Amino acid sequence: MSFQRRRLPVNVSSTLPSGVRPSALNGTLTTSTGCLSLDAVLNGLGGLPLGSSLLVLESGTTDFSGSLARYFAAEGVLQGHGVCSVGVGEAWISELPGQVGADKKEKKEKAEGERMQIAWRYNNMGEFGTGIKERVRTTSTAKEKEEEEVYCHAYDLTKRLSIPPSAIPNITHTPPPLSHFPPKSNTNPYTPIIAHIAKLLSTPPAILHRVVIPNLLNPTLYPPHTTRPEHLLRFFHSLRVLLRTYPTRLVVLLTLPLDLYPRETGLVRVIEHYVDAVVELAPFPRPPPSTTNVDVPQGLVRVHKVPGSGAGGGEGGDLAFRVTRKNFYIEAFVLPVVVEEEEGRMKKDIEF
Repeated sequence: MSFQRRRLPVNVSSTLPSGVRPSALNGTLTTSTGCLSLDAVLNGLGGLPLGSSLLVLESGTTDFSGSLARYFAAEGVLQGHGVCSVGVGEAWISELPGQVGADKKEKKEKAEGERMQIAWRYNNMGEFGTGIKERVRTTSTAKEKEEEEVYCHAYDLTKRLSIPPSAIPNITHTPPPLSHFPPKSNTNPYTPIIAHIAKLLSTPPAILHRVVIPNLLNPTLYPPHTTRPEHLLRFFHSLRVLLRTYPTRLVVLLTLPLDLYPRETGLVRVIEHYVDAVVELAPFPRPPPSTTNVDVPQGLVRVHKVPGSGAGGGEGGDLAFRVTRKNFYIEAFVLPVVVEEEEGRMKKDIEF
């Protein structure tokens, strides 16, 4: 009989950076997209695996995918990750949604700061009339007790994120491909973007970087020659090389409008081959009929590709997304109940 030495469990949480945890499914290191319901549909991993990319497609003239991009960037800011926005100005970071409960946290810190101004010996004496056993003495170790790390924060779309001063050096911006390159030039307009991302990964500190590319190939941001396959596909190939070279330090989220570039075209199909996950938001063309619930879904969610499964990961036709005044979340799609027809039948049954 052969015996194996029993291995002691390793405390993984102490060695992982903030906002990163192993998946309960297969132990893959993942980070949150900022939307807890989106994390749940990514092949059951509970987040986006490190060293992978997520492409969010959207049909119609709406910008629901922009909310997911802002969630992704806001989560990186709060977790202390590096956040690099591509193709949008610096004002885009100022539009990130605010954290739920941030106001209460600021008030609590302010109250604790005012309390610290009291002399320490008076602070430890307790309230007047209380016994010795009833006095509560707060020690420095209790105050410095670390709170449980939050994997995915909750956000409020009506508020704006207050960026901590320590996170400002980790936020960078990259302009869209310049239009001064002549259309017949062999110079790839995406080369400065790849060079900027590679520079971030090669310079200290060695932190996790989140790259956000909203509205890819939008005509108002990208010149016409940037849609040429020899330039665009080389950009995605270089981006994939960086993801595989730094498998624990880079994650990417991109959004692409389908009205300008339909999914049936060969260019979009090849782009889906280069990314690790593809999610499509299909908004309803018009509001559904009157229902008992005013808060109705805005559209369907189709999961075309999930990390680790390759193409054909599942359509996810039974999912819908709902955008309220304060948040964005994905849920199971249920057909709404029509009230007008039910009321008409009731009246016909009563009138006899």
